[in-house]
Amino acid sequence: MIELIGDLGFCYGVNHAIETLSKAAEENHSVFLTHPLLHNKKENESLLRKNHASVLSPETDTANGAVVFSAHGHAPDEEKEYPHARLYDATCPLILRRYEAISKAGDLAIVFLGKRGHQETVAFMGRFPDFLFVDCRGDIEKQLDAMKLEGKRTGLVPQTTVGKSVYDRCLVYLKAKTDLRFALPICPIYEKRHNDVLTYFAGKNPSQYYLVVCGDLSSSNANELLTSALVSYPGLDGTIAMEASDINLADVAPRQIVLCSSTSASRKSVLRLKAELEKKQKKINKPQASLSES
Repeated sequence: MIELIGDLGFCYGVNHAIETLSKAAEENHSVFLTHPLLHNKKENESLLRKNHASVLSPETDTANGAVVFSAHGHAPDEEKEYPHARLYDATCPLILRRYEAISKAGDLAIVFLGKRGHQETVAFMGRFPDFLFVDCRGDIEKQLDAMKLEGKRTGLVPQTTVGKSVYDRCLVYLKAKTDLRFALPICPIYEKRHNDVLTYFAGKNPSQYYLVVCGDLSSSNANELLTSALVSYPGLDGTIAMEASDINLADVAPRQIVLCSSTSASRKSVLRLKAELEKKQKKINKPQASLSES
């Protein structure tokens, strides 16, 4: 049997984006997305089919159609590119609240911690070009040292799904060397799932388990969930998958498979993956059972 860890399915922000896309589809004949609604190819393809929508290309004529911006946010200048279309903002409400809070922050040196090129990073830096960008995949302390922030009044804004360990390192640095006035947290839904996974393995022998994160390889939160668990528990192995065919169960056995959900995979997808994996397990175990009985 496959054990489930933590909450399943989309986060609030993704559900909000899906509702926005659905509304655009109900109100318009043609619907276009500026970027994939969420970082999950399989889920995106399903949503596009269901809502007679497509992702924009340079040749797309958006006149008299609807343009939907992704859950990760967008730079304000992007809206000027579609003067004759109806615009729908699917940005996660948590990110929108951050835009508003940051606008009132005052005269601070604000550090944005995120992945270079990620749509959420692009959106924040487009709205707040004076932010000091720190790439979470680089040397955190070295990047901060180069900014010469010692003694300055600072603020910290993380990409909502940045790794917790990287966020904590940035936070410790800014607290120690600057006058840190505020630090926004990472997404609480992502953080809870992260903590649920780490708590599950506490006191266990990690080499006896195999962690499957239901999600897409392009998903930041799926990658962070897996990476954090593997780093925290040496000997643990795992992967990111949307289909049972992505996993060779013969290589996994006899370890116990545990399954958790990224915030960009639907509950239906998680439960389907669980059922598919359990079906494959039965096929693998059946010959062994028959042999022992004989």
